[in-house]
Amino acid sequence: MKNTWYLLVVMLFGVAIVKGQDAYFQQALRVNIKVQLDDQQHQLQGIWSMDYENHSPDTLDFLYIHLWPNAYQNKRTAFAQQMLRSGDTEFYFAPEQALGFIDSLAFSSTGELLRVEATSWGPDVVQLWLAEPLLPGAMVQIESPFRLQFPSSFSRLGHVGDSYQVTQWYPKPAVYDQGGWHPMPYLNYGEYYSEFMESIDVYITLPENYVVAATGELQTGEELAWLKQKASEDANLQWSDTDLEVYGAAAFPESAAKQKQVHYRANWVHDFAWFADKRFYVLHDTIHVAEREPVAMWSFFSVRQAHLWQFSVDYL
Repeated sequence: MKNTWYLLVVMLFGVAIVKGQDAYFQQALRVNIKVQLDDQQHQLQGIWSMDYENHSPDTLDFLYIHLWPNAYQNKRTAFAQQMLRSGDTEFYFAPEQALGFIDSLAFSSTGELLRVEATSWGPDVVQLWLAEPLLPGAMVQIESPFRLQFPSSFSRLGHVGDSYQVTQWYPKPAVYDQGGWHPMPYLNYGEYYSEFMESIDVYITLPENYVVAATGELQTGEELAWLKQKASEDANLQWSDTDLEVYGAAAFPESAAKQKQVHYRANWVHDFAWFADKRFYVLHDTIHVAEREPVAMWSFFSVRQAHLWQFSVDYL
C-alpha cells in the first residue's frame, strides 16, 4: 500500500510538471526611454514608451505597472516600513528634501489617455486600464512623460551630491505569467520578479563632463572614443594605501555648460541601470572567449579606495 501511494504521488507530480511546462509563456517587451538630467534639482525628466506583446492565452484588460521610485515618496510605503522593522531608521528620520518620487505621468496609447487606479500595494504599484482588451498575440504601444526626483542614497536608487545611482527608475510592468499577475512594492531586502525586455534603448542627456556607466552597449561613437581615451590615460595612474586621498570622498567639479547625449542599447535584460559621476576614473579591457566575439569590460570608480579599484580589471 505504501508503494502504491508513492507511485500515485509520483504520477500526479509528473503530470503537474508536464502541464506547467506546456502552459509556460513569456510576455514580450520593447522599451525606449529619453531623459535629461538636471543635477541642480537632482531630477530626471523624459519620455518612456513600451511595446507590450501578449504571449499569454488570456485577454488582458489592464496591466499592473511598478512605479518603484515612489517607494521613497513617504514614510508609509512598504520600503519605509521594512526598513523600520529591520531597525534601520535613516529613511524614517530623513528630511522631506531627501525623499524621492516619480510623477508627471500621463499614460497613453495611440493618442488616447489611459485610466490609472491606485492599488492596495501603495504608491509604487498602479493598475493601468487599456483602451481596449489586449487579445492573445496582440501588441499595445504605451507611452508617458515622467519626472523623477532622486532621493538621497537610501537603497538602490539615489544620489550622493552629484553622484547618481539609477536603478528601478522607470515605469515597469509587473510580470504576467501562467500564475497570473505578480505586482509587488519595492523592498530593500529582496530582489525582483520582472519581465525580460527583448530590447531597451536609453538616451541620456547630461553635462558633458559626466562619466556614465550603464547596462548594455554604448552606441554613441564619440562618447565611446572619449571613454577609451580616458581609460588609456587612467591605466597609468597608481595609488597606494598610504595615500590619504583614497580614504575620503573627492569634491565634485563644476558641471560643464555644454550638454551631451549618450545612447545605450541592451537585449534580454530585466532592468536598465546606470551611474553618473564627474569624478569617475575608467579602466577598459576585453575578455576573449573561444569562438565568441571579444566582450568589452569596463570599470568605473572614484578615488575612494582607488588603491583597491586600480586592480578591478584584473579582478574582472
